[in-house]
Amino acid sequence: MIVIISNRNLNGKLDAKAKPFSFLGKDLGDHGNVYGKLINNNTRLSLYSESDKAKLFDPVVKKIKAGDARLSRPWVLFLHGNNQTTAKNIAKAVDIEKQHDVNVIAFSWPSQPYTGKQDPVLNAIKKEAVKHMIKALGGTNIVNMVLSKAAGKAEEFLRNYLQARMNAEKSPPDFSHALKVISDLLLKQTGKKVKLSFMCHSLGNYLLQNTVQNGMPVPIRFKNIMLHQADVDALSHAKWVKKLYPKKDRLYITANQYDYILMASNFVNRKERLGQTKHHYGVNNCTYIDLSDAAYTSAENEHEFFRLSDRAKGFSYTNDEIHALMGKVCRSERPAFSRTAGFTKKEDNCYHLVEYIDPIDDEIRHR
Repeated sequence: MIVIISNRNLNGKLDAKAKPFSFLGKDLGDHGNVYGKLINNNTRLSLYSESDKAKLFDPVVKKIKAGDARLSRPWVLFLHGNNQTTAKNIAKAVDIEKQHDVNVIAFSWPSQPYTGKQDPVLNAIKKEAVKHMIKALGGTNIVNMVLSKAAGKAEEFLRNYLQARMNAEKSPPDFSHALKVISDLLLKQTGKKVKLSFMCHSLGNYLLQNTVQNGMPVPIRFKNIMLHQADVDALSHAKWVKKLYPKKDRLYITANQYDYILMASNFVNRKERLGQTKHHYGVNNCTYIDLSDAAYTSAENEHEFFRLSDRAKGFSYTNDEIHALMGKVCRSERPAFSRTAGFTKKEDNCYHLVEYIDPIDDEIRHR
């Protein structure tokens, strides 16, 4: 099952009729949250207002209590990043559900507010961004691989990014309220029958940071928390992350030094991003996962590792070891960081996936 909670504007009247994905718009709404589920083979939305949200959650709770096999699977809350329409967000939620065998609650916030045409000024900014990326990489052999994506994505990224950040700064009250609804209407009503973890991607981490720093409640104790390729300042992340979870919870933070999206963000923010950092520090009671050492092989310059590759459709790349890790996190399991799982210890609380291409048969190996 896929549940959608959104603070986007509505393109029409909210009623009992099935809605297209475009019904949830590109701007921040003034109505609070709406709640819904995917229907018609994941092609339409059935939506409910704040006052009617129990009509969505009550039947789910009853089925879970009755032992419904699918709804009794682990649940994962998914908070997306920059430049996501409702349709893009739902496509990722569908993949997470299918590939990791979980139920998904997706909080869909307006992170693609710009839909204008190309601008000559942005083209100039793009060129400067690419120059900055080359300098940041120090002329390594991976530059061409990074620029193959960065040059084409820089304009798209920049034209959406600043407004999306502003929306992330305005969304914490709605996100915090969504967490309370999940806690009150799903978790508390089912007792300990629902396992829930949290996958927070890219700029979604900035929304989460603002939620925590503004003192808004995070009333759920997730089984696992994954701060996935976080687009937040690396140096100061410990100040708010330490407030996010008690010691008993399992927190994981991923990083890929060559992440092409975060390189563009680095250019805009002029500060190292947590999902791109080379320094794993600050929070002792968590696990940092460094994928940079696999950059020449499977991790490459990618920004998304929680779903499988489909080059034809433009999906990001991952591999068996990373995919297995993400699956365990989503299913509220404890992932392994052994050599058998493809990982080695880099620092006290940091593991890395080290791969190389065997010169004899061109196969990817682990060191």
